[in-house]
Amino acid sequence: MILSKNHQYLVDKLIYLTNADRIKWIKYNTPTSFIYKSDGNSFVVDVFNSTIDKNEEKCVELAIMKDGKIYEDLVYCNITEFKDDYTLLNNLYSAVKAKNTQRDDIDVICESLPS
Repeated sequence: MILSKNHQYLVDKLIYLTNADRIKWIKYNTPTSFIYKSDGNSFVVDVFNSTIDKNEEKCVELAIMKDGKIYEDLVYCNITEFKDDYTLLNNLYSAVKAKNTQRDDIDVICESLPS
């Protein structure tokens, strides 16, 4: 399934808001997952490897949750048929990871300061 225009808009908006520091993602239940919660809705982004046609491919997932239940689960892998959709979701994951890496670095620096 190819991402709908609405999904593309949503992902673009999440990327923009993440890069502008208007939304904050936090680490979630796996070492590579992050969650953003807003008014009963949540977004979880994660990466993983999957074997497709005997090749290991990187995949990106965006779970859209309403009231704690998965409403939609978008998963795209780095294969030709879905390259654009994979790239868009991967751009979101990269933005989220970059912001959280910066935050982790700042946390370490703050902890090293005398109280």
